[in-house]
Amino acid sequence: MMPSRRELRLFHRELAVMAAGLLLAMLAAAWAHGQLRTAKDSHAATRARLLADNAESLRLAGAYDIWSRYRDRYAALRERGLIGAAHRPEWMEALEKEALRYRIAPRQPVAGAMPLAGQQLYATPMTLEFTATHEATFEATWARVKALPGYPVDQACELALAEPQPGHDYPELNVHCTLYWLHIAPAQEPVP
Repeated sequence: MMPSRRELRLFHRELAVMAAGLLLAMLAAAWAHGQLRTAKDSHAATRARLLADNAESLRLAGAYDIWSRYRDRYAALRERGLIGAAHRPEWMEALEKEALRYRIAPRQPVAGAMPLAGQQLYATPMTLEFTATHEATFEATWARVKALPGYPVDQACELALAEPQPGHDYPELNVHCTLYWLHIAPAQEPVP
């Protein structure tokens, strides 16, 4: 039995409705797939940012822990004059008040000390010469020199008896000392 025209029209209409429904379902599935891909990409980007932020917060927490542990030492070294510029003008003024002969050489990077975080350890050589009436005078003068701003490191001190002066019962001491004033400052580019 052959379907009638009316049945064929209804069948075509149902087939068209089914095709339209199938097309709409395919379009909805494609749109949902695009949304899912966008959501996955957004999730991956957010996760990457979160991991980067977490790594940065761990780095900052570590840096804060280090700073908390060493800030008192840093402050003490800064106060003592090890960190920052050399105190050449203050040294010269104090040494001239003491009437000491001195030579201050240009600062130089300490041999073997590599720059770290843009900072370099420098040494400024200083030579002092003076005459002390006795050991106590030498020790007092040397203590005043070492109390100047900065971080002094003794290199060598030579004491020699001077020729006795008329009217003195004892000879004076000729003093010749070399010391280095250390300080940490930004590393300079090497001069060619």
